[in-house]
Amino acid sequence: DVIRAEKIVSQTYSENGIIPCAKHFPGHGDANTDSHLTLPEINLTLQEMEKTHIKPFKACAKNIEMVMVAHLHCTCFEKDVIPTSLSKKTISYLREKLGFEGVTISDDMIMKGVAKFGNVEACEMGIRAGLNMFIYRNSTPQTINIIETIAKKAETDDELRQNIEKSYEKMVQSATKAAHTTIIRFLSSLGIPNVGLSNAGLICRYCAYDFDRVLAVSEEELTQIDGVGAVIAKAVTDYFAVEANRQVVQHLLQYISFEKIADDNVSKCMEGITFVITGSVEQFKNRKELKELIESHGGKVTG
Repeated sequence: DVIRAEKIVSQTYSENGIIPCAKHFPGHGDANTDSHLTLPEINLTLQEMEKTHIKPFKACAKNIEMVMVAHLHCTCFEKDVIPTSLSKKTISYLREKLGFEGVTISDDMIMKGVAKFGNVEACEMGIRAGLNMFIYRNSTPQTINIIETIAKKAETDDELRQNIEKSYEKMVQSATKAAHTTIIRFLSSLGIPNVGLSNAGLICRYCAYDFDRVLAVSEEELTQIDGVGAVIAKAVTDYFAVEANRQVVQHLLQYISFEKIADDNVSKCMEGITFVITGSVEQFKNRKELKELIESHGGKVTG
């Protein structure tokens, strides 16, 4: 069930421009305490870990874009007390044994499970172990000091600098991939009330998939779109009437590229028809694929 659910969630995230992250590797299931409070120990053999806890990570490792590494002491990886998040053996296993090529990220570095290893020291251990990103819940002076200290040390430490540069490249690649989306997904992601993928599709289609037209379309025009209505029309125009929202959108558009949507030659045979999808969809990968087909022919899906 975990493996099946991960595929559904990760696919949905990716389709909407969100980078999915599998966590907490190699698995908290047998932890004897809370890593927020102390460093838990999992005293299982690697075979036992692989049978249960690592199994979902193995299933997604070659497809997932990001994995969070937990603050755990797993004796199958390290006999000495070293958190998996700072363990080269653990992260090497993830990459070399499971075939993961994406971004590795730590759990929160403020948690007690890793805090006793030292602020700067823990961060440096993580970089050398193969972590690409770190979570720090707040941008405190202490956090800034960690960054500045590590950056200074990297100026004369070739291994540290090279690991940081490799991490930067991985993060840029992942972000670039997520930044390539459709105008429909982008509009639906802005958090405008009642504007999900279906209504965003209707609006974008009316605006000929031109975001400048989406920004400029009037409330009256939107009300005339079959399936949109007065409430959604007002929500859209109210959102873009706020200068701060427009500035955020314009800033995001500097980094986003839209996929071309070919709509000219598609039949509008379902124009004005609303569908409710129920039951199994055996001829399609999932309901989303059927929904997109209906909407590409002018129909609307609700429910």
